[in-house]
Amino acid sequence: MPINLDELKKRLKGMIPVQYCPYTKGGELDLEGLKENTEFLIDFATAGNKDVVIMTNGSTTECFANSIEEQKKVIKTVVDTVAGRLPVVAGVSQPGTKLTIELAKYAEEVGVGCAMVVPPYYHHASKEGMYRHYKEIADSIGIGVMVYNNADASATLIPLDLMARLAKIDNMVACKDNATSFADLAFKALTINPEDMVLIAG
Repeated sequence: MPINLDELKKRLKGMIPVQYCPYTKGGELDLEGLKENTEFLIDFATAGNKDVVIMTNGSTTECFANSIEEQKKVIKTVVDTVAGRLPVVAGVSQPGTKLTIELAKYAEEVGVGCAMVVPPYYHHASKEGMYRHYKEIADSIGIGVMVYNNADASATLIPLDLMARLAKIDNMVACKDNATSFADLAFKALTINPEDMVLIAG
């Protein structure tokens, strides 16, 4: 069933904890531990009637140290555990566009509502290159896309004019923004139509 992007934008609010990825002593994914952590967040949201969005396979999860197959296991485990009770955002970032699209398509297949993507890293893209990166990813999937404007992860900050342009892509629903200052975030809030893109302070 196609996802309602307007409804998704409305639900991207409140607390958005980035899940840690638990490991066994031997360094393997602890999927049972991941299920327990996910249920804890669901219980916290439902018991307290709070707005919570689960964000998995993000930077805090050490996704960069996991293989693509391990990242897929993390994403599927969380989606299956949540079972539609809360929105799920999954990090799908890879160094280049092709691999990012591969993981984004997988996330869509297993039921993620929104794919989070940092700018291309290792080789830094031009402004037009970043736009084309995001546009190709967005065009390849039917779920929402969240820009992760994180210079710590990508060594690139997306400039305001490019962010405003990205916001006009139909399924580019949000930006998790690691702004360098409150003024920077305020300028984005004044420039970007909230009906186009939800701004989340990262």
